[in-house]
Amino acid sequence: FKLGDAMLADFPGNIEFLLMDADHNEPFVNDFMEKAFPLVRSGGKIGIHDVFAHPTPAHGEAIAAYRYMDRIGVQCYTLSSMFPDTHESILLAREKAGIKRDDLIHDCPVNSLLILEVP
Repeated sequence: FKLGDAMLADFPGNIEFLLMDADHNEPFVNDFMEKAFPLVRSGGKIGIHDVFAHPTPAHGEAIAAYRYMDRIGVQCYTLSSMFPDTHESILLAREKAGIKRDDLIHDCPVNSLLILEVP
């Protein structure tokens, strides 16, 4: 686990889970994905935060993320409210944990984390 700013040289590879929550412009995201994602081991997970998941991405980070996933042939999973079936699964899990559907954990209504598994 690396808290705070991390340099790629800090990681030896074989990362189990990588959370990307940084600069959201397309050039940065392209560079980061090309350099950091190969450090994640096969079967490892990558979370890309602040991508408002939608079948037609509209901003730099989302465009770059979907382009990268298409190129390496992986699908993402998201609990975004823009995908009602998977969003419903998180609402049911919250209810099971005693959290009401309308109790806010954070104030973003779409839950914007994409998760993908490295082949």
